[in-house]
Amino acid sequence: MDLSRIVARQPPRPWVGETKIPWHENGFSERMLNEHLNQNHGAASRPMTLIDKQVGWMHEQIFDRQPQRILDLGCGPGLYTRRFADLGHVCHGIDFSPASIRHATSETNQLRTSYQLADIREGNYGEHFSAALILFGEFNAFSADDAERILHAAYQALDPGGMLIIEAHTLDYLQTLGSRPPNWFSATSSVFSDRAHICLHECSWHEDVLSSVDRYYVIQDGEDEIIEYTNTGQAYRNDEYDSLLNSAGFRNLRRYPALSGCGSTDETGLFVLIGER
Repeated sequence: MDLSRIVARQPPRPWVGETKIPWHENGFSERMLNEHLNQNHGAASRPMTLIDKQVGWMHEQIFDRQPQRILDLGCGPGLYTRRFADLGHVCHGIDFSPASIRHATSETNQLRTSYQLADIREGNYGEHFSAALILFGEFNAFSADDAERILHAAYQALDPGGMLIIEAHTLDYLQTLGSRPPNWFSATSSVFSDRAHICLHECSWHEDVLSSVDRYYVIQDGEDEIIEYTNTGQAYRNDEYDSLLNSAGFRNLRRYPALSGCGSTDETGLFVLIGER
């Protein structure tokens, strides 16, 4: 095994080369689905009880208990859409994870939910929605250019008066993530592999472009090859969030500290930004 690749590594640059772990690949997709459905942690999806609370708050306080046609961008296995459908909303979810879409479709209310396997950067969302969701920090997983395209496509998919609801990370949170010290773990299986492996993880924060980068080196049992993955997060100042939404056409921006509408920003550094078409 040639370790010189790790020893002589250079700091990764944000948004250069591969910038996202390949969650769309079948193996990653299946392993990530297991993490979404795992109720022992909130790393991939929140506990179901919290999702129930958040959906209930949006239903009552944002949608005034009136049925909406909801577009969920990055819907994962349909944990939010399914609950909205049970409350009378009609939902369409888009995600690029095959396993998540299969799971969402298998548990769907066919009268009120539909799903599409696609990359939301492609922008083919449909039309005549009254609300669009980008939740759990998914917005920060895209470069600024991709984020602009997503916002413009969401604007076009909404009817006049429709709402865009973004749950985004604060700058401070992403800066903290990018400033963590290196670490490693060993596992018989994890989201990175079904086989025994060691994972070396390092982070970097790039103040010039307000981006954090996670780099992972995965060494699998019985393999000489060292596999490298990177994952980039884009941070924004508050006025930059406003400018992005305004540039896409959204007005009457509102902020909430959390997806339940009250309390302080939680440990995941998420807050809610709502704009109207």
